[in-house]
Amino acid sequence: MNLDERTRALLDLVEAHRAARREELLSAARAKAQVIRNEAYREARTRLHEALAQERKRAVREIALAQAQFNTRARQHRQREANVLLREGGNRLPDELARRWRDPPARARWAEAILVHAAALLTEGPWEVRHPPDWPVAERERAARALAPSLRGAVHFTPDPAIRAGLRVHAGHNVVDGSAAGLLVDRAAIEARLLVHLEESRA
Repeated sequence: MNLDERTRALLDLVEAHRAARREELLSAARAKAQVIRNEAYREARTRLHEALAQERKRAVREIALAQAQFNTRARQHRQREANVLLREGGNRLPDELARRWRDPPARARWAEAILVHAAALLTEGPWEVRHPPDWPVAERERAARALAPSLRGAVHFTPDPAIRAGLRVHAGHNVVDGSAAGLLVDRAAIEARLLVHLEESRA
């Protein structure tokens, strides 16, 4: 083997070694790059998951806040509406009670209810029944006859111009006030009952 052949063989050996080493380094670099990519993907997925979780939490908070604000506005609207209705209802009650007193069947039921209630509370007479001046005599006489069996003592009927509708029963220092004005004294109780009717009508 001459010098050129030996030189060529040595060069081929060096080239083969260089190619093998290059492939080894490239393979190691590819493996390391794959590890880096995998780690980067994992970190990216983790960050994305955390970002999505934070976004979901933020969305849940915003929805809860919006729902709370809506509920507050709805409650305030219902309260304003109820206040308007209570004010209107309260203003109309005196006229409505006066209208019912002018209606003979309604007036008879009203007078009977007051007198039965008074008879349960005020068993001793004499009674003074104060009433609107226009309460018909025939109705007063019927009321006196109905009361007679359960009442010990006389019943006196006294027209009272201050009473627009209803009756006020006096027995000594005790009073059962079934007049329109007496029925409207407890505004809180009336408004509570009106609110119950309002809620029932909404249901």
